[in-house]
Amino acid sequence: MALEEDRPTPFLVTDLNRITRKVEEFRRHLPMVKMHYAVKANPNPSVLAHLLEHEVSFEIASIQELHALIRIGKDPADVLFSNPIKPDHSIREAYALGVTTFTADSIDEIDKIWDNAPEGKIVIRIAVNNEGSDWPLSHKFGLPPHLQEPLFTRAAERGQKIIGLTFHVGSQCRRPEAWSQALEQAMPVLDLMRRCGHTIELINMGGGFPIQHLRPIPSMAEIAAHLVPSLEALREELGPDVRIVAEPGRYLVGDSSVLATKCIGRAERATGIWLYFDIGAFGGLAETLEGFDYRLITPRDSEQSMDCTIAGPSCDSVDVIFRGKAIPDLHIGDLVLIENTGAYTSAYASTFNGFPLPEVYILQIEEETEAA
Repeated sequence: MALEEDRPTPFLVTDLNRITRKVEEFRRHLPMVKMHYAVKANPNPSVLAHLLEHEVSFEIASIQELHALIRIGKDPADVLFSNPIKPDHSIREAYALGVTTFTADSIDEIDKIWDNAPEGKIVIRIAVNNEGSDWPLSHKFGLPPHLQEPLFTRAAERGQKIIGLTFHVGSQCRRPEAWSQALEQAMPVLDLMRRCGHTIELINMGGGFPIQHLRPIPSMAEIAAHLVPSLEALREELGPDVRIVAEPGRYLVGDSSVLATKCIGRAERATGIWLYFDIGAFGGLAETLEGFDYRLITPRDSEQSMDCTIAGPSCDSVDVIFRGKAIPDLHIGDLVLIENTGAYTSAYASTFNGFPLPEVYILQIEEETEAA
């Protein structure tokens, strides 16, 4: 598929072969860790089916994501329901469909699970150091230390199964030692769980494994150099039967895709040059609102760059995707490619203001399929 073809923009092109290479890379460096892909990163059915074909399992944030997995033939029994906050009816339906493992980070949540999935197994999410991540997650989620013993005791007294811990070092984490340090933070909590009568069956290290954008990142080899010794020590402490899993999302699919957009407007303002693309924060680039940056490829990259403000097509003034972005002075109609946009782009996209969702084209072995 030639990106310069006169296709309506915006559109996203995904190469499944790149996903395969990331699956292989993860397994090569962390062979003792089972992958549960974070469906929220990119729930495209072709992406999900490809991962299933390569024996990657899944974690979900909603009952709708579970339905998507069932449609591709995934057994719900091997799916982790990792959102710490779930509606009662979602717990009940997931349990009825075969999901057995649920995440919680509060006493109220384990009570909901007890009421709606009484034989369900629970993994408790704790907050760990998110330093070095582009998108910290420790403020919204994580059982605080002063509630750990009351929660473990409450569950033990009624026979509710708490089987392990989970954590997240933050999205796009740049510290290669972050995961091993998080395991160190988890050890006292695991000891407390056992003292309260629970058996440790599972450790879930979450996601946060980074992909290349504009800033330096550690390689998977560097992360593994810190993490593998910690995992080996963990197995010695907890026994060889403890399952160790992770939830890579962005890492597996982020660099599989390129987003094509066009410059549809240019204006000189008091603050400088503004460029307008036919995709913005509401069409799939929501992460730019938090300062997330992407590499842009333009037909004028050989020309001198200037600092521009780049906005999306909507009439909402919030829809500004880059400020002070060094880019050549584009012409209206220029095609712009946004690299490594396979994660948290089409998944975020909406039809706000009536603008269409980006078409998605799936490639594999140089074969083109219909838009998905």
